[in-house]
Amino acid sequence: MNKTLMFEKLLDVGLNEDEARLYFHLLQNGNKTPLQISRETTINRSKAYRTLDDLKEKKLVEEKINFDKKTFQAAPPENLEIQIIEKEEKIKVQRNGLSDLVKNLNKIKNNLTEDFQIKNYRGEDGLKQMLWNEITSGTKEILILGYETRNELAGKKFAEKTRLEQIKRQIKCYELENAKDQGEYWYTDLKQWPDFYESRYIPKKILKIRQQTVIYKDTVAIFSWKEKKRIGTEIINKSYANMQKQIFWQFWEITENLK
Repeated sequence: MNKTLMFEKLLDVGLNEDEARLYFHLLQNGNKTPLQISRETTINRSKAYRTLDDLKEKKLVEEKINFDKKTFQAAPPENLEIQIIEKEEKIKVQRNGLSDLVKNLNKIKNNLTEDFQIKNYRGEDGLKQMLWNEITSGTKEILILGYETRNELAGKKFAEKTRLEQIKRQIKCYELENAKDQGEYWYTDLKQWPDFYESRYIPKKILKIRQQTVIYKDTVAIFSWKEKKRIGTEIINKSYANMQKQIFWQFWEITENLK
């Protein structure tokens, strides 16, 4: 592994650039005084002291005093694992408290929510956010007037992530589409997907679907990605969403009669 790649890996485990430079320098050059470190790394002296203190806290630098002379040396690289362990513990604590926090924050939000909201999104990141909103809304049912698959909306990798999360949350998805390949799940590698997804073919002469429309909870989401121009809109209103759900199930019943 070359020096540049090792430096990047140090950044990946949580060191900032000054910390990575200083730690790498001490690994290569052994014990140094703060003044030597400052001169050799071109990090100004006050910042070098602060960085050394931060590295000591992270157990990546050891301080030595010999005859009133203070020097620093790099701690064993194995100590880098401590950074990962501490991050994992912090994430665990954050995740344990997240559910209650989200519930309480939503209570505040819901008290201030307008009766009718429209949210607009742009670009692939915007459409990804809309897909994620569906899965994390707390709904147990998603209704879709489908134009194409989630793969075309946001790429297969992210689409599979939303499908997996949907399965974990036990959300059932019902889709009406003009394509005739119902029951063929070529677009996903998840074997459990058929347990949480059902689609039906609806002829274009009955309903020609030209925009992806998703209905869940109190939201109607409309996706568009024609000619690589990706835009989306969420209409959040309980009565409007309920009306769209009624329309969807009317068309669903029509497809049942067509069998």
